[in-house]
Amino acid sequence: MENKNKNLNKMKNLIYFIAGVLFITLISATTVSVMTIKPATPKSTIVFYKNWGDEQETITKIQQYTKAGYVYKGSIETDTRAIIIMEKY
Repeated sequence: MENKNKNLNKMKNLIYFIAGVLFITLISATTVSVMTIKPATPKSTIVFYKNWGDEQETITKIQQYTKAGYVYKGSIETDTRAIIIMEKY
């Protein structure tokens, strides 16, 4: 009779262990999709030219767009002018 109880307890412990492993697996599978980080996509993009010698005008434009919620993304420079790129997220 004692052997039967020991075997029954071992089986119960095994079932609880398997149930715990399944529970943890299910939780981890659902939280992976929740924790995925997606890159932000810009809602709006503005591109304007800057002529060499008009630095104050360019600074004023950048400040105006920054106040409107735009972020400086980058610039492309040539010999005579530069292209300024700003994005709003």
